[in-house]
Amino acid sequence: MPKDLCFVDCETTGLDPHFHELIDVAAIRVSPDMTVLQRVHCFVMPQHPERASPEANALTGFSPEHWQTLSPSPLSLPDALDALSPAL
Repeated sequence: MPKDLCFVDCETTGLDPHFHELIDVAAIRVSPDMTVLQRVHCFVMPQHPERASPEANALTGFSPEHWQTLSPSPLSLPDALDALSPAL
C-alpha cells in the first residue's frame, strides 16, 4: 500500500551540530499522488544567537534584531517539535 511522504526543511545557525542551533523548520506531508495534506512552519528561538556563524546569517537572513519582528513569534525548540509532529 502506498504511503504518505513528508518533506522536512530546516535552517540552523551554522554547520556544527554540537555548537549551532535549529532556527527554522518546516514540513510538508503529501499523499502518494503528491496532494498536499499538511504544512507546518515554525521559527525556533535560539538559546545562543551569538553563536551564529556569519555565513549562516548571510544565508538565512537572520540576526538577533530580526527575532523581534518575526511573525509568527519564534517557539522554543520543544514547542516547535511538538508543532511539527502532526506532519511527520
